[in-house]
Amino acid sequence: MDKESRKILWKNRRIRVPSVLQMEMTECGAASLSMVMRYYKLFLPLEKLRIDCGVSRDGSNAMNMVRAARSHGFEARGFKHEPDELNMLKLPLILHWNFNHFVVLEGRRGKNFYINDPAGGRRRVDYDEFDRSFTGLALEIKPGENFKPEGRRESLLASLFSRMKNVKTAVFYIFLCSVLLAVPGIIIPTASRIFVDDVLGSNHDWLLPLIVALFLTMLVRSYIVWLQRTAILKLSIKFIVSTASGLFHHILRMPPEFYYQRSPGDLQYRISLNRDIADMLSGDAGEVFASFFMVFFYLIVMFQYDVPLALVGVIIAFLNIIALRMVNRRRQDLNEGCIQAKCKMIGTFVSGIQMIETIKASASDFDFFSKWAGHQAKSINAERKMSVSSVYISALPELLSGLNNAVILVFGAWRVINGDMTMGMLVAFQVLMGGFLGPVATLTGIGAKIQEAKGAVDKINDILNYEKAPVFRETGEHLPKDDKIFLEGRLEMKNITFGYAPLSEPLIKDFSLLLKPGGRIAVVGRSGSGKSTVAKIAAGLYKPWEGEVLLDGKPAGAYSRQCLERSLAIVDQDIAMFSGTIRENLSMWNPLAPDNDMIKAAMDSDIHLEIAERPGGYGAECIEDGRNFSGGQRQRMEIARSLFNSPSILILDEATSSLDPETEKIIDDNLRRRGCSCLIVAHRLSTIRDCDEIIVMDAGNIVQRGTHEQLMSFSDGFYARLINSEQS
Repeated sequence: MDKESRKILWKNRRIRVPSVLQMEMTECGAASLSMVMRYYKLFLPLEKLRIDCGVSRDGSNAMNMVRAARSHGFEARGFKHEPDELNMLKLPLILHWNFNHFVVLEGRRGKNFYINDPAGGRRRVDYDEFDRSFTGLALEIKPGENFKPEGRRESLLASLFSRMKNVKTAVFYIFLCSVLLAVPGIIIPTASRIFVDDVLGSNHDWLLPLIVALFLTMLVRSYIVWLQRTAILKLSIKFIVSTASGLFHHILRMPPEFYYQRSPGDLQYRISLNRDIADMLSGDAGEVFASFFMVFFYLIVMFQYDVPLALVGVIIAFLNIIALRMVNRRRQDLNEGCIQAKCKMIGTFVSGIQMIETIKASASDFDFFSKWAGHQAKSINAERKMSVSSVYISALPELLSGLNNAVILVFGAWRVINGDMTMGMLVAFQVLMGGFLGPVATLTGIGAKIQEAKGAVDKINDILNYEKAPVFRETGEHLPKDDKIFLEGRLEMKNITFGYAPLSEPLIKDFSLLLKPGGRIAVVGRSGSGKSTVAKIAAGLYKPWEGEVLLDGKPAGAYSRQCLERSLAIVDQDIAMFSGTIRENLSMWNPLAPDNDMIKAAMDSDIHLEIAERPGGYGAECIEDGRNFSGGQRQRMEIARSLFNSPSILILDEATSSLDPETEKIIDDNLRRRGCSCLIVAHRLSTIRDCDEIIVMDAGNIVQRGTHEQLMSFSDGFYARLINSEQS
């Protein structure tokens, strides 16, 4: 349908779609689609939409989003429009933003557009910014004939309380302490009534017993409060330790793509968010139940004293709750945006420090600072807006409490004058009202905390709901967990097809190889041909779409993790060294690592003498990322780490690229003496001429395979051209 025949569907209108924040750097498309689906009451897990939209390390595209929407019963179409023509399409719309992002358009009023950004939440942009950022591509998604609403919004309370299943006893103890505090809450207003009506009247004999009773009541109350606070402190420590360790343990079991699509700074911040949630739950869990009990308890007693005055208190309490809910609705969006801004700021900082040498060498200090400062400014602005709303939240209860006291005092005085109640009853009722409004304020405050915690809970749940790597969730035939049990060294890849984007063309197509025990196979090709991907699939880091990887004739799931860890090792291009001793780096924190095995591994990687010459030897300190070692030394230590367990299958992905030919030959000879099977990915072809087989790849396909002599016999072949280009 052309633009001339389309009608204007809306003008100066704004809707609100449920906010869904992206958890990965590349899933803005899936998150935007989730917002639109939730607007139409279709609630699907973001994890499912990632798959449906084909989210990969390269993100997702509009065509895949349209296909995903149609698969769930929506009518979805893409349009090229100018900003002033968007009112011809039905809201909400998904817009392509800055050529690398997707957002949801909620509407327009005058010159202002309202968007819901999966990277930062709701915001308003003026016409000029909108015109600069909007690329012209808009996706209109609306229910089709076969559309059916499904699912329901995830319960935030259910998610929070599911974390407390192991601390129910402690929570009940805190609740019990809170209930016991109701006893002093009754004694004090009763004593106040007796004091005003009797003691101040004529019965002075009650004065001393009344003072003693109040003193004992305060002592008992103080003791119960001490018990309660001590229990909360112990629960908080236990909760923080258990949840933080559980979360980190889960993170370590994620597949590689989980880490590729999240920055280290983001993951670090999520662990700190987990502590904030633990603090909130441990401190407020018992008070929630106790406050509910206290509210109903005080209500019953207040209605026993005076029904009209009790109704006044209930009305004021409801006004308090409604006002705070209105403020909290805005705070939830602000808090989610604040969390996203902090994640980006920390992620940018950590990434910059990791590549500080590159930044310094390219004189990009100012550019890096500008990028970080931009994220910091957004974080500070979000915190400032949160602070403004906090002022309202803190002022509202005080205002309504003052109004409540004034109304009760005036209305109560009128009832006293009319003889409907005594002065002592009025004083007692004011004390009871204070006791009633306290738990109401507590519940309202906790409700505000829970709503603000939604962004943090979503961030944590994104980790907990992510599927573990196959090696941690597959079961099968396990070999005995014995130190002497190793794989023989046979590796077979049968008809492997794989890609990083599930809905796009595969990167690796119908790849096969057979590496026999003690054999050596090399995979060569131009950059981007898929060599490193083949190495990672062979190591079990990626699961192929089609085909299978067999170790000694069986899939990896047939063996225990211990067997695989001892028998298979990979040395890739990214060298990782952490702050600690050389011994810890080589043994990966194994305190029982035999010195002989470590020294043998270091000798075979030609690094032993250089380690021994350092003060402290293997106990010498290694700075983070190995910055006190040269590139060649780091590479040899990485090889030594892989040889420590004497693997029967060794995968080398450009493992000697930083070494000179002489050192490379020494290490190569040592690996041959070890007799381990080697799958070698190399650019420098001089190192792989004597391999049993050389596989030549181009664009994910095998274009040649054979020995060096066989391949060189084809003078115009792909391999021969690679050799000639290396020698020229």
